[in-house]
Amino acid sequence: MFKKFLSAIFISSIFFISPQILFGTEAQQDLAADYVTKIQNEISSDIANLRAPIEKELSEIGLTYSDINRRSEELLILIEKSSDDMAAWGYTDEQREIHSRVLSELNVAYSAYGALLQALSSSENSSGEIDASSLEKIESPDINMSDSLRKEITKVSRGLDVQVFYLQSKLNKLKSDMSQASALQKKFKEAEEGGEAIELPRTAILNLELQRLNVAISREQVRTLKAAFDKNVSTIQRLRKRLEEMQGKLIFPQELLDANLEAIQTRITELTQELNDARKALDSANSSLVRARAALGSADVNVVTSSSSVYRARSARVNYWEHMLSLIDDEIAFNREAQQVWRDRYKLFHDQASGEEIWKLRENASNRILELQRQLEGVRTRESSMLRDIDATQKIATAEGMTGNILQNILQAGENQQKIVSDVFNRYESLIPNAIFLQQRLNNEANDNLGALRLAEK
Repeated sequence: MFKKFLSAIFISSIFFISPQILFGTEAQQDLAADYVTKIQNEISSDIANLRAPIEKELSEIGLTYSDINRRSEELLILIEKSSDDMAAWGYTDEQREIHSRVLSELNVAYSAYGALLQALSSSENSSGEIDASSLEKIESPDINMSDSLRKEITKVSRGLDVQVFYLQSKLNKLKSDMSQASALQKKFKEAEEGGEAIELPRTAILNLELQRLNVAISREQVRTLKAAFDKNVSTIQRLRKRLEEMQGKLIFPQELLDANLEAIQTRITELTQELNDARKALDSANSSLVRARAALGSADVNVVTSSSSVYRARSARVNYWEHMLSLIDDEIAFNREAQQVWRDRYKLFHDQASGEEIWKLRENASNRILELQRQLEGVRTRESSMLRDIDATQKIATAEGMTGNILQNILQAGENQQKIVSDVFNRYESLIPNAIFLQQRLNNEANDNLGALRLAEK
């Protein structure tokens, strides 16, 4: 879900890119690309500075598959005999708890590290890099293909948001792990040189091994995320270059406009049938709800009984179909709007619009973009509210004594709430950004035409 392109706190500075940059002009999008490159360089520098101290810290422990298997077997033996060992060492109850915890965490860490290495060796694409190779081979320079490239650039750019957040988080974790390992190692060195003695040295040695293993795990995670991030940045750069190569050769024939309009009309016809079916389903759901309300009588719907559980299930079903009807209505409106946008883009492409028309098209597109962005925020607010309702329903379903038909009705209510999220809100998450994209293209193309007019006037 897209909220901010970047909103992560970095070690040396804070970088922020607003949604307006992604939905803004070409110059703003170039600015976004510059920020990504800057962040990429910052993270690369941090990783490079950490490389030498990390290698030095990890040089004392083996990290191959055979090392991991051997140490895991040793740890199982240590865990099995730890109770007798701690008794022989005279550990107190509190010291026993600390030692047992470190042993357990160390065993889990080795298992996690082995699984991580196995996952890395079996799949190169498991870290989020996006394959856009098919779009890089586009031969046709028509406006549809240009739009496809732009959408893919935006898609990959949005994916960078999450990648940068997790990458920076893992990098901070790596630094924290390094700091803890170095601090423990320093204590051991000071003790060897006659300084303050180490409390529970056997436990401390295991804890140092654990901290070093955490460093190794964090290092591999950072490497993997960084490689995926770099690939996606490279993909964006290649797609942008491909888009630039197409710009002077773009075509938008009448046949393409007609094909686009026909495809949209076919979708409107399908949606109209879907709308009719949804209305029938809502009528049926409302009838069932009326009967359930009559059966409930004056009883409190918030008190879970057989009658109230039926009412909950049927009410949730009505709510689902109401949401679905609203969605389909909006989708039909979006498609009709898209038909007009394509007609307007065709006029702009072929210089068929007057100066006054171009100004009006740009103004309308700008206003519409703001409306759509507000609508998208509204959808997300409603989705958050629905997720809270789902959580409340799940708590009722898992309450003590929930069995039989009552439980089935509560589960049915929860299922219809979940379907509102998956069938309605998730669909909006695709529809509205697509509508914004079309309006943004119209806005940018109107700007380009106005620029050409100003130049002609001069």
